Amino acid sequence: MANRYALSLLSLLFLLVYNTTSAQSILTPKGKAEQRIKTYIDHDGNLSGFYSLSDSGVTVFASPADKKARKPEFFVRWTEAEVFNRMIRSQPDSILTYFKKGKFIAPAQTVSNTTNFNGAVLKGKKIALDPGHMAGDSLMARIEGKCLFLRNDSASNAEMLNLIEGQLTLATALMVKEELEKLGATVFMTREKSNQSAFGISYEEWLKKEVPEAGISSAKKIFHEKFKTLELLERAKKINAFGPDLSLIIHYNVDETNTGWTRPGSKNFTMAFIGGNLITKNMNGQRNRIELLRMIITDDLDNSEKLAGALVENFVLKLKVPAATPKDAIYLREESLSTKSKGVYSRNLALTRLVHGPLAYGESLYQDNYLECRSLCDCTIDVQGIKTSERVRQVADCYVKAVLDFYR
Repeated sequence: MANRYALSLLSLLFLLVYNTTSAQSILTPKGKAEQRIKTYIDHDGNLSGFYSLSDSGVTVFASPADKKARKPEFFVRWTEAEVFNRMIRSQPDSILTYFKKGKFIAPAQTVSNTTNFNGAVLKGKKIALDPGHMAGDSLMARIEGKCLFLRNDSASNAEMLNLIEGQLTLATALMVKEELEKLGATVFMTREKSNQSAFGISYEEWLKKEVPEAGISSAKKIFHEKFKTLELLERAKKINAFGPDLSLIIHYNVDETNTGWTRPGSKNFTMAFIGGNLITKNMNGQRNRIELLRMIITDDLDNSEKLAGALVENFVLKLKVPAATPKDAIYLREESLSTKSKGVYSRNLALTRLVHGPLAYGESLYQDNYLECRSLCDCTIDVQGIKTSERVRQVADCYVKAVLDFYR
């Protein structure tokens, strides 16, 4: 009898714990947003003066002073979050026109731009690809500062290993595009040729047009002080105008401690970035505060973590490169927030902040790793005139598989 009583008591206790846990796991829209802010956007509460959450919706303020004075700039109800998300995805340049006296006014009729997903086929899906950087030759690569000219003393002939990241990313994106289109997706690329910027012209052509008096000696300075920022904004603008269901930003990494990148190193890690970890500097201007509102009220960051998590899993599995932990890089410790997904970090980069919808900013491997640089330089494949390696094809396969995993 005592045993039966004890068993009944344990069963009651189990049900109580189970029900409590289940109740805690079912979050309200406000609860989800609070979790999103803590995980991805504002872990330390430094931006708390620019937003507030209530049971009815999200309010954004132009400044902490305006919050104190109860002068809201934007307000969106939780019930309008889905419509707001559709409008900022389909009409990014017009989103401010849907606010009247700070309140979001949903259009009378809105049509979802989503389509049905059928099995492993991506028919109807719109996917944006951003091949990082732009250099297609050593001159442009030196201006960008995105090239490696490594002397490999471990080889008997002390061979030189030359890598241009802009070529690696472009070859990767072209292969990803081909495979995704075979699966039925509509694919947009921010650039499709070597030395081509998001403006559709080379940096040299842009320089002659915009700064005709500039000389060769000032080309690098102008690139980093002016052109680079404008070009990243153009990439984000073009991606958002395309209205993708998801975006893949393709990069190859290096070991930050390998000073000068003149010799191969031993480190090799993989990682992916998503949006978030904003700072007060990002709150200047209505457009930037709209991005804060978007990150809080939509599922962009949650879905980005899902996509980026799938990407890192494929990097680890197929490339045999370990996922980076915060101790493996200064920028992961000091400029990023860890997510629940291994190797995925919220980092405040221009494209992770400005591109709408789910995205993954991939850093597949370290180019300057002594094994990787040898593999990347073994160019046995031709991709639309670009000589590249089997290793690049493996990286491209990881991006394609991650998209399929995301939709499964």
